[in-house]
Amino acid sequence: MEPFLFSEVVEARQRWNRSKVASLLVSGTDSAVTGDEPSWEHSVSHVVHVAGMKGSRLHVTRICVLVGMFNFVLITTILLIFKDTMKLNNLVVHPPWIVQYLDPSLGMLDSSGRYVAHVHSVVGSNWIKLSKRALSLATHASLEHLHWVAAIVADWPGPVSIALFVPDIEYHLATTYIAYLQTCYPNVQQQVSFHFLYPVDRPAQLFSEDDLKDVALECSISPKKVLQELLTHRPLDLLTSWREQLLYPQNILRNIARKTSPTTFMMCVDIDMIMTSASMNEELEVFLSRNTTGGVRCAYVVPVYEIHSNFTLPPRNKKDLLNLVAEKNARPFHIKVFAKNQGISNLNRWEKLAVRNEVRVAYNVTTFKYWYEPIYIADKSAPLFDERFIGYGNTRNTQSYEMFLNQWTFCVLDNVFLVHWGFQQLSQHPAWRTEQINKNNKLLADFFREMAVRYDTDPFHFIKRFKKKSPQVSVVYNPSKLVVAGWVHRPTVMLQKQALRPVYLVWPGSNTPVLTARPTASQTELEALGVEPGTSGSEASKSDHYTTKAVGYQLPTYFVA
Repeated sequence: MEPFLFSEVVEARQRWNRSKVASLLVSGTDSAVTGDEPSWEHSVSHVVHVAGMKGSRLHVTRICVLVGMFNFVLITTILLIFKDTMKLNNLVVHPPWIVQYLDPSLGMLDSSGRYVAHVHSVVGSNWIKLSKRALSLATHASLEHLHWVAAIVADWPGPVSIALFVPDIEYHLATTYIAYLQTCYPNVQQQVSFHFLYPVDRPAQLFSEDDLKDVALECSISPKKVLQELLTHRPLDLLTSWREQLLYPQNILRNIARKTSPTTFMMCVDIDMIMTSASMNEELEVFLSRNTTGGVRCAYVVPVYEIHSNFTLPPRNKKDLLNLVAEKNARPFHIKVFAKNQGISNLNRWEKLAVRNEVRVAYNVTTFKYWYEPIYIADKSAPLFDERFIGYGNTRNTQSYEMFLNQWTFCVLDNVFLVHWGFQQLSQHPAWRTEQINKNNKLLADFFREMAVRYDTDPFHFIKRFKKKSPQVSVVYNPSKLVVAGWVHRPTVMLQKQALRPVYLVWPGSNTPVLTARPTASQTELEALGVEPGTSGSEASKSDHYTTKAVGYQLPTYFVA
C-alpha cells in the first residue's frame, strides 16, 4: 500500500477544526460530543483508508505496467532471435573470390622435404583469449571430412587447432567451405584456427571465377550436404589421375595441429571423434586446472565409443552412454576392427565404475602392450608422432610405444568420453588401406632399432623379432670385430652414405681409416650410451635427431648379426 502524505493529515485536521468551529457558531453545541459530526480520529482514518485504496490501485497499475514492459521486452527479444535465426538459415554464402594464394616460399618444409606447411592461415577471432584455458583440441582432416568441424565446436568451448591436407585446387575448395562454416557457425569463426599442408609437387591452386560462379552454400542445409555439393565442383580427372593414389600424411598433420595448440594441455583426436557435452568439457577443464603433472609424465586416457548410426541424439553423460551400451547401440571404438586399439584401457572395468558428477582418474594402465592407440590428454612434452609413417598403419601405436619407453603413465579418466558415429566394420576398409598398412609395417624394424638406441632398451625384443623381416638392416651384437670389404675395423660410430639412403651403424672399433664423421651432440650421446645394437633409418626419420654428414669413400654396407 502506498503511504499517504503528511500534508493530507494536516489538511484533514484543518477541515475538522473548521467544521467544529462552524458547528459551535451555528448550534452552540459540540458535534464531537453529540456524535453528529465525525471526530478527528475518524477523519484521519478516512484519509488513511482513501490513501490506502489509492495506493493499492497505483500499486496494481504499476505491476501491470511492469509486467507489460517485461512481456514486451521478452517477446521482442524472442522475435529478434527468431528473426536472426531465420536470417541465418536463409543466408546463402557465395565463395570468396579473393582467396589468398599460398606461396610455397612462405611455407615450411617438413623433415622429409616432401610437404609444405602454412600454419595459422585462418585464425579464430577469440584465439588469444581462449589460449588462457587449460585444454585445446588438436585434429586433422582432408577436405572430404571437413564437415565434422561444425559438430566439434557445438559443445567444445576451447580452442581447436586443425591441420588440413589441401593438395592442388582442394585448397580453394577448403577455403570456400571454411568461409561457409565461419558464417553459418559463429563458434568456428571464434574458436578454430586452420593450418594447410600440401605436397611439394602438388602446391595449392586457385579456381578461376567461372569455375565456381554458380556455387551457393546455404546455412539451412546440413554441413555434410553442403560439402558434398561443393565436392562436385572438383574436376573428375583429378580423382581418376593422381588424387586417389595420394597418401594422407596424418602424422605430419597431427604434429602441426599439436605444435600450434596454444594451451598447456592438448588432446589429439581424429576429426570425427566428438565430445558431446559442454558440461563434460567444463568438468574436464576444472580437472586439468587443479591436476598439474608436477613433473610426472602422465597421459590422461579418454575412452572412445562407437555409436550406432540410427541414433541422432548423442549421449550427454556416462549414464546415457552406459544405457546405449546395455542396448547394444554403443561399443568401444574399433572393438570389431582392431580390438588392441583400446584393449589395455580395460573399458569393461570402466563401464562398471559408479557414475559420478566429476572427472577423475579411475585407474592406471599397469601392463603396456604394443598396438595400444589411446586418445589421451597430455602436455607438450609428449613425443611427437613419427612422420615416416605416411598413410594408414603404425601411426598412433608407434607414438604411444615411445611414450611407454619414455616412462609415461597412461591414466584412464572416468566420467568423460568421446563418441564416433557408426559401427566400424572391416568390410568398410578399402583394399588400398591394407596395402598402406603393409607398406608401413616394413618400416617397423628401423623404428624399433632407433627406439632401442634412443632409450637404451628393447623390452619386447622387437629387434630380434623383426630382424628377418627387414633385409635392409641388421643388428650388431658384441662382435669383437667387423669386416667390411675385407678390412677390419675397431669400435667407432660410423656413417656410410649408400645411394640416397643414409644408414647409421653402431659397431665395435677404435679407428676408421676409410670413413670419418664429424660428431654432433646426438652422435656423442650415442657413444656415451655404449649402445651395442646397431641402428639405421631414413633421413626423413632422423632429421630431427641425427645431423651427421659423412666424408670419405663410399663402400658397400655389410651387416653382422
